[in-house]
Amino acid sequence: MIIYLVIATCLLLLYVGCVRQVTPFWVTFAFLAVVGIGFERLSAEGFAPYEDVVLDAISLASIVIGYVAARVVFRSVVRTEPTLVDKGTPFGPFPDGIDVGEDIQGRLEFRRLLAVSAVISGFVVFHFVEVGLPIFSSDVEIVRWNFAAGGIFGLPGRAYLYGLPVMYVLCELVRRQYPASRQMKYLSWFILAELVITRIVGGFKGQLLDVVIYLVLIRLSDRRIWRLSTTIKKYLVPVALALVFAAFVATLYQSVNNSNEPTYQVIGNRVTTGAALPGETALSMRRSNNVTHLTVFSDLDIYTKSLLGAPPNDRYLFIKQVSATLNHRSLSGSGNSPQNFIVPTTPGAFPVLYYDFGKWAMLAMFLLGACYALIEGWALNAKGLLGAFIATVGILILQESITKGDFATVPINWLAITFLVWILWGISGFILSDRMIDGRQKVGHGFALPISSRSHTNGSFS
Repeated sequence: MIIYLVIATCLLLLYVGCVRQVTPFWVTFAFLAVVGIGFERLSAEGFAPYEDVVLDAISLASIVIGYVAARVVFRSVVRTEPTLVDKGTPFGPFPDGIDVGEDIQGRLEFRRLLAVSAVISGFVVFHFVEVGLPIFSSDVEIVRWNFAAGGIFGLPGRAYLYGLPVMYVLCELVRRQYPASRQMKYLSWFILAELVITRIVGGFKGQLLDVVIYLVLIRLSDRRIWRLSTTIKKYLVPVALALVFAAFVATLYQSVNNSNEPTYQVIGNRVTTGAALPGETALSMRRSNNVTHLTVFSDLDIYTKSLLGAPPNDRYLFIKQVSATLNHRSLSGSGNSPQNFIVPTTPGAFPVLYYDFGKWAMLAMFLLGACYALIEGWALNAKGLLGAFIATVGILILQESITKGDFATVPINWLAITFLVWILWGISGFILSDRMIDGRQKVGHGFALPISSRSHTNGSFS
């Protein structure tokens, strides 16, 4: 019962520490809390020592305390002057909202967004032309992982996985500067629709829920106060639909079809005990292995060499090592065939950090929580597009890295695509600004977000 007591205490601490406001960290905490319940169930069923339940509970408390402590100590950084979302008042991270129909700068920004989204969407289409639609494949469970089939260092596959969310972030941030713009609103809806459709056909049962998570994190990263009741009312139906979709896609997996349990029970187990099993396996590996290197550096080395086409030399990412241990499989000779393919697992941040640092992982979790609070503050108080863009994507990276326990491949992929989108954004500004002139003055040069002619501020980033 200790995990339930810790979860309740952490919720109270968050509620008070965040001044009754829901923040992006709440989403990450919800994931970690569910995994904690999974540890409790594993222990009750005899699959994990109760010591691991206590360790997970302490790690959960550590990251929450680190988050709340950073909000208190650095309150001048994380504090903002928000507008209540309940009142429906638009409020973006940039001053001087402009009607795009009245200002040439708005038309330029729309065309830049259109150009960048066309490139990213083109990569996504190319990926599915090469791979096909996994949801209609006879072996969905294997085909869905084929991200590198499009070539170009796996860029099309990464555009599908990370490019669309990053593009949606950029679109939403620019749209806040022009709240009256219908064109930008429709483009934002188009990117969101593309994101949803590609997740549906991608074959991953949880990816539609990921879209909801992206929406929540992006919405919570603006300057509005989100009360818990408001957030639940707004996203309860989307979450329910995503769970129904997950149940449907799960029926297409051979591992689920081969089970004698009902589908809903299989999914329920995977959400709790199934989510905790990889973490428990990593903790067990720590007790039985002599750890000689940090997994994050080993994974960075392995992943970088794989991107460059170097031979693997019988070295594997830690998430695959955990999966092989969990499923009693040999990594030697593993590939993409149904007989040999090993599905990567998501141990979570604490088990991976515990594997590397032992009890010092508690300090690492504390620092992760503090880092989360500071990045949230950056996103809330950014006065320029670049700062808001990096901080918002940073929240998405932290969310995925913490919940998956992957501090190597996840940041690399997100940052690479973020850099690509920003470069495309800058190039589009250089090209399009030469064609759109307001009187004698060119606007929209390069990477800058043009400022309204009615504004007396400069165009620099902070």
